[in-house]
Amino acid sequence: MDTLPFFADLAPPRFVSGISIVDVEGTLAFHGSSSAEPRAAFRIAAMRGTMRLFLCSNAADSGRVARMARDLGIPVLALRGRKPWGILPPDFLRGATMTVFGDKLLTDGLFAWRLGARFVKVRRLVSGRESLADRIAFAIDDFLASFFA
Repeated sequence: MDTLPFFADLAPPRFVSGISIVDVEGTLAFHGSSSAEPRAAFRIAAMRGTMRLFLCSNAADSGRVARMARDLGIPVLALRGRKPWGILPPDFLRGATMTVFGDKLLTDGLFAWRLGARFVKVRRLVSGRESLADRIAFAIDDFLASFFA
Protein backbone atom coordinates (compact mmCIF):
# COMPACT_ATOMS: atom_id res chain seq x y z
CA MET A 1 0.00 0.00 0.00
CA ASP A 2 3.03 2.25 -0.43
CA THR A 3 1.41 3.84 -3.48
CA LEU A 4 -1.19 5.57 -1.33
CA PRO A 5 -0.50 9.14 -0.22
CA PHE A 6 0.01 10.02 3.42
CA PHE A 7 -2.82 12.11 4.90
CA ALA A 8 -0.46 15.11 4.90
CA ASP A 9 0.03 14.76 1.13
CA LEU A 10 -3.65 14.85 0.15
CA ALA A 11 -4.68 17.73 -2.08
CA PRO A 12 -7.40 19.61 -0.14
CA PRO A 13 -9.33 21.00 -3.14
CA ARG A 14 -10.83 17.51 -3.63
CA PHE A 15 -12.48 17.72 -0.20
CA VAL A 16 -14.08 21.13 0.03
CA SER A 17 -17.38 20.66 1.81
CA GLY A 18 -19.36 18.59 4.26
CA ILE A 19 -18.03 16.68 7.24
CA SER A 20 -14.69 14.93 7.44
CA ILE A 21 -13.83 12.40 10.12
CA VAL A 22 -10.11 11.81 10.53
CA ASP A 23 -8.67 8.72 12.20
CA VAL A 24 -5.85 9.41 14.65
CA GLU A 25 -3.62 6.33 15.02
CA GLY A 26 -1.65 5.71 11.82
CA THR A 27 -3.37 8.48 9.87
CA LEU A 28 -2.74 11.71 11.75
CA ALA A 29 -0.17 10.46 14.27
CA PHE A 30 2.15 7.54 14.84
CA HIS A 31 0.63 4.84 17.06
CA GLY A 32 0.94 5.94 20.69
CA SER A 33 2.26 9.41 19.80
CA SER A 34 1.13 12.33 21.94
CA SER A 35 0.85 14.74 19.02
CA ALA A 36 -0.06 14.82 15.35
CA GLU A 37 2.70 14.43 12.81
CA PRO A 38 3.65 18.06 11.93
CA ARG A 39 2.81 17.84 8.22
CA ALA A 40 -0.53 16.18 9.04
CA ALA A 41 -1.28 18.97 11.53
CA PHE A 42 -0.57 21.49 8.77
CA ARG A 43 -3.02 19.65 6.46
CA ILE A 44 -5.69 19.76 9.20
CA ALA A 45 -5.17 23.51 9.51
CA ALA A 46 -5.59 23.90 5.74
CA MET A 47 -8.78 21.81 5.71
CA ARG A 48 -10.32 23.35 8.83
CA GLY A 49 -11.68 26.39 6.99
CA THR A 50 -13.42 24.43 4.23
CA MET A 51 -15.29 21.71 6.12
CA ARG A 52 -16.35 20.47 9.54
CA LEU A 53 -13.60 18.25 10.86
CA PHE A 54 -13.72 15.67 13.65
CA LEU A 55 -11.11 13.34 15.09
CA CYS A 56 -12.12 9.75 15.76
CA SER A 57 -10.00 7.12 17.45
CA ASN A 58 -10.20 3.67 19.00
CA ALA A 59 -7.22 4.52 21.21
CA ALA A 60 -7.56 3.50 24.83
CA ASP A 61 -6.08 6.83 26.00
CA SER A 62 -8.95 9.22 25.31
CA GLY A 63 -7.15 12.01 27.18
CA ARG A 64 -4.29 11.91 24.68
CA VAL A 65 -6.73 12.12 21.77
CA ALA A 66 -8.61 15.00 23.46
CA ARG A 67 -5.33 16.92 23.94
CA MET A 68 -4.43 16.35 20.30
CA ALA A 69 -7.86 17.58 19.18
CA ARG A 70 -7.52 20.67 21.36
CA ASP A 71 -4.07 21.39 19.91
CA LEU A 72 -5.47 21.04 16.37
CA GLY A 73 -8.56 23.12 17.12
CA ILE A 74 -11.09 20.45 16.15
CA PRO A 75 -13.50 18.32 18.21
CA VAL A 76 -13.38 14.60 18.91
CA LEU A 77 -16.29 12.59 17.57
CA ALA A 78 -17.45 10.75 20.68
CA LEU A 79 -18.83 7.41 19.59
CA ARG A 80 -20.73 5.03 21.79
CA GLY A 81 -18.55 1.98 21.19
CA ARG A 82 -15.60 1.61 18.85
CA LYS A 83 -15.11 1.89 15.11
CA PRO A 84 -16.37 0.39 12.90
CA TRP A 85 -19.52 -0.38 14.89
CA GLY A 86 -19.61 2.71 17.14
CA ILE A 87 -22.83 4.68 17.28
CA LEU A 88 -22.83 8.37 16.40
CA PRO A 89 -24.17 10.89 18.89
CA PRO A 90 -27.90 11.59 18.31
CA ASP A 91 -27.21 15.25 17.52
CA PHE A 92 -24.62 14.48 14.82
CA LEU A 93 -25.42 16.00 11.43
CA ARG A 94 -27.35 13.32 9.59
CA GLY A 95 -27.69 13.58 5.83
CA ALA A 96 -24.54 15.66 5.40
CA THR A 97 -21.89 14.64 2.86
CA MET A 98 -19.24 12.79 4.86
CA THR A 99 -15.70 11.61 4.23
CA VAL A 100 -13.70 9.34 6.50
CA PHE A 101 -9.90 9.48 6.26
CA GLY A 102 -8.05 6.49 7.66
CA ASP A 103 -5.29 3.97 7.26
CA LYS A 104 -7.25 0.76 7.91
CA LEU A 105 -9.98 -0.72 5.74
CA LEU A 106 -11.28 -2.99 8.50
CA THR A 107 -12.00 -0.18 10.94
CA ASP A 108 -12.05 3.16 9.14
CA GLY A 109 -13.33 1.78 5.83
CA LEU A 110 -16.13 -0.23 7.41
CA PHE A 111 -17.00 2.74 9.60
CA ALA A 112 -17.32 4.93 6.47
CA TRP A 113 -19.46 2.26 4.79
CA ARG A 114 -21.78 2.13 7.82
CA LEU A 115 -22.16 5.92 7.73
CA GLY A 116 -22.72 6.04 3.97
CA ALA A 117 -19.56 8.16 3.78
CA ARG A 118 -16.79 8.25 1.25
CA PHE A 119 -13.63 6.46 2.48
CA VAL A 120 -10.21 7.85 1.63
CA LYS A 121 -7.56 5.28 2.54
CA VAL A 122 -4.21 6.84 3.24
CA ARG A 123 -0.73 5.45 3.67
CA ARG A 124 -0.12 4.41 7.27
CA LEU A 125 2.31 6.31 9.47
CA VAL A 126 4.67 3.69 10.92
CA SER A 127 7.30 4.47 13.54
CA GLY A 128 8.83 0.99 13.73
CA ARG A 129 7.88 0.74 17.42
CA GLU A 130 4.48 -0.87 16.80
CA SER A 131 3.67 -4.07 18.67
CA LEU A 132 3.72 -7.45 16.97
CA ALA A 133 -0.08 -7.58 17.28
CA ASP A 134 -0.35 -4.20 15.50
CA ARG A 135 2.01 -5.33 12.72
CA ILE A 136 -0.02 -8.52 12.19
CA ALA A 137 -3.26 -6.49 12.09
CA PHE A 138 -1.67 -4.12 9.55
CA ALA A 139 -0.59 -7.04 7.34
CA ILE A 140 -4.08 -8.58 7.39
CA ASP A 141 -5.70 -5.21 6.68
CA ASP A 142 -3.30 -4.44 3.83
CA PHE A 143 -3.87 -7.91 2.33
CA LEU A 144 -7.65 -7.48 2.38
CA ALA A 145 -7.43 -3.88 1.12
CA SER A 146 -5.38 -5.06 -1.88
CA PHE A 147 -8.54 -6.72 -3.24
CA PHE A 148 -10.33 -3.35 -3.27
CA ALA A 149 -7.54 -1.25 -4.79
